[in-house]
Amino acid sequence: MMKKRFKLRFFLLIASFCTNTAFGITAKKTGRYVYDLSDLRASLSIDVRDKIKEISIPVETVKRRSLKSKADRRIEPFSLRVPGTAADMLALAKELAKPKSSGKLYEYFSDKYHSTFKKKFRDGSKKIELSPESLKWIRYSKLEKKLARKHHSVSIEADAFTHKPRLGKRLLAQLKPFLTPKQINAVRSRVRNRSSISVDRYLLPTFAKKMVRRYIAFQGPNCFHASLAFHGQTLTSSPFINVKKEEGYHRSMINYDELWRAINQQFYEVDVDQSNLKYGDMIVFFELPKEGGGPTYFRWIRHAATYLFGQYTFSKGSKSADTPYTVKTLEEEWQTWRKYTKNLGVKVFRRSSKRVRRVPPASLTDWLY
Repeated sequence: MMKKRFKLRFFLLIASFCTNTAFGITAKKTGRYVYDLSDLRASLSIDVRDKIKEISIPVETVKRRSLKSKADRRIEPFSLRVPGTAADMLALAKELAKPKSSGKLYEYFSDKYHSTFKKKFRDGSKKIELSPESLKWIRYSKLEKKLARKHHSVSIEADAFTHKPRLGKRLLAQLKPFLTPKQINAVRSRVRNRSSISVDRYLLPTFAKKMVRRYIAFQGPNCFHASLAFHGQTLTSSPFINVKKEEGYHRSMINYDELWRAINQQFYEVDVDQSNLKYGDMIVFFELPKEGGGPTYFRWIRHAATYLFGQYTFSKGSKSADTPYTVKTLEEEWQTWRKYTKNLGVKVFRRSSKRVRRVPPASLTDWLY
């Protein structure tokens, strides 16, 4: 009888553990959600020069998506959001078309709009695919300008550390777990020589440096993947984390349950009341059913971004090929997801020092672009 009771208790314990792990619910009590951006405080405030640039989809990427999406389902078809009224549709055609091609482009927009069964947006517009033929009527310079996304090209000012030598040391200390020794030496040299330091060129780890300002052709690689790959691609390629292979998406896509599994295994939650944000922290945006604490459910996750310093983050907007990898501000991230959520809550997670390697893996062999 005692053996049966022991077996039953052991089974219930294992079942409870498996259920919590499978559904992404942490067993331990979680900290509070952040509801106000002012609660996220920077540990490093550095004088910078911030030049906002528009990042456009290269013509080659547009053509690749249009030509090869039928043969390779991982490649996202190239689509354009077209308004529902004839007048607005004609105006869009005139805006984008080559000389004497606006009529043909308008007819294409109209035919595709009325023949597609895709759901309308609130303003009545629809997203329609652009065929290789329709691209012949479009002026690429106009298309690139219309679809461009904003990127903050940030450089630390040359004299930022002149009167604050400890600030430079603190920056290097936060960078050390993420950059290679060669990269650290390059940053240290520029700090000593009072040279400006470009974020894109000097202050990003291997994956982020390779991908920043870039668009890709595949659908799937998303903000969750970008946040984990920032720490090294062993996380995103691990069969213990990237478990599911989604049909029609690139293998690198990370689902929200996979992200939550990685967070529980490799990260710990930061108490923002006690600790300021540090380089490499993962900022996770949730849509909450109601305000309050308690166990966090992975299906509430909407977005993830990686914190850099000051007011800046690194992220990809979504799993769509229409969004590039860019440097944004915390304010921009916050305002975007406030629009897309009814009850926004934010948590911050930091990679456990036991898990962080001095030099993150640099292998990018699983990337096909």
